[in-house]
Amino acid sequence: MHRIVSRLIDYWTSYPNQSGYTKYQDKTLIDDALYGLGISIDKKYRFGSGYREFKKVLREHLKEDETALPELYVHGHGPATIEEVITGGKRKTSQY
Repeated sequence: MHRIVSRLIDYWTSYPNQSGYTKYQDKTLIDDALYGLGISIDKKYRFGSGYREFKKVLREHLKEDETALPELYVHGHGPATIEEVITGGKRKTSQY
């Protein structure tokens, strides 16, 4: 993990050396961030073909996380409060 974090720090430290980076669109920054993460994890994710492979891995990872999202909603009626998340969707009734 230390090596991965060190590589990621190196990647971001060198990022401002790119001419015109302050004019990048959000999509470019997101792609660059994901690319940097990928190549920090494993050099096999370098270049276009490696980045496409890393995005596949990332998509699978995000699919796994999607199963947790419904827990943050109460019966599909919008965002739950922290209390509802903790109590499994049950709202306390007022004591007054």
